[in-house]
Amino acid sequence: MKTWKQITKETENKSKTLLQECKTLHQLIVKKNELIGKNSSLMQVFKNLNIAEKKIFNKQLQKIKQKVEKIFFKQEKQLETKQPKNKITITETFFNTQNLKLKNNQTLIKINQNTLPINLNNEQDHPLNMVVEQIHNFCNQMNWKFMPSEVLTSVESNFMLLNIEKNHPARNKTDCFYINDQTILRTHATNTTSKILSEYQEKTDNFFTYTIGNVYRNDTDDSTHLPQFTQFDACLMDSNLSMTNFKGILINFCQFIFGKTMQYRFRSSYFPFTEPSLEMDIYCTFCSTTGCNVCNNSGWIELLGAGIINPEVLKKCNISKNKIIFAFGIGIERIAMLKYKIKDIRLLYKNNLKKDYK
Repeated sequence: MKTWKQITKETENKSKTLLQECKTLHQLIVKKNELIGKNSSLMQVFKNLNIAEKKIFNKQLQKIKQKVEKIFFKQEKQLETKQPKNKITITETFFNTQNLKLKNNQTLIKINQNTLPINLNNEQDHPLNMVVEQIHNFCNQMNWKFMPSEVLTSVESNFMLLNIEKNHPARNKTDCFYINDQTILRTHATNTTSKILSEYQEKTDNFFTYTIGNVYRNDTDDSTHLPQFTQFDACLMDSNLSMTNFKGILINFCQFIFGKTMQYRFRSSYFPFTEPSLEMDIYCTFCSTTGCNVCNNSGWIELLGAGIINPEVLKKCNISKNKIIFAFGIGIERIAMLKYKIKDIRLLYKNNLKKDYK
């Protein structure tokens, strides 16, 4: 394995040539991620350094990143002037709330062509569709209202209203799909929560809403990342709802999806739009807690993020600070991978699933 010094020297030497050879913006982004992305050789070696070594080499790492990004932005501007700007129109309907069917006097939601989270597969037994159907049924039993999703959203709704300020790394142009300075392909389904809150105007004492839909991030394809994936997001408010009740809802959701015997734990965390924030972990479904490369030998895997909506978000949405609103979200692909023991997310989007799973 190459040393840190060898990797840094190699990255510096080839960065200019690799980026300047790119003929399209897509190629440019891919090459930049290969050089300094989170899955690059540079970052993988840096992660394996001990704490003392990281302190020594951190400044050098930042200098290399700045150098690569400087070349990247220069080449990006040149490519943008060469390529024609096409008008982009995006229309997408994820779910039709009228597609409800009754069976044995119970309200069930059945997947059909109008209720698919993706446009790649309309098979009833596709892992993603089965997970979506389960989530719909859970929310329906809880009497939560489904909210339509908008993938093309404003920067204000996607970031500003959720307390994600201008200098936050999540807003980096190289990590998102900006249409223009005001419009973006949403990076999380929480943009629906910000829309709900901004339109709330304290009309009712409670609401229970959820949404499911595609989100987009400028990630390089690997076993756990895709530039397009699917998220479930819920936003709940009731005067009788406490953190204890909220944890109970998360536990019920977890055991509804994975079974009553699934073990779980809660950890403190941080998200810009919730305070306090927490994460929920479950036992690793791949190794049954004995330890494996999927769970980093810990026996636990992160399932979802949750918390109470940050007072700063309430302020931005013109809601009284004394309102307590809970929210949580999770990736549909993450659930499918854990539930059906799929180690590579790319398998979910292959043409022949039955062949690929064998």
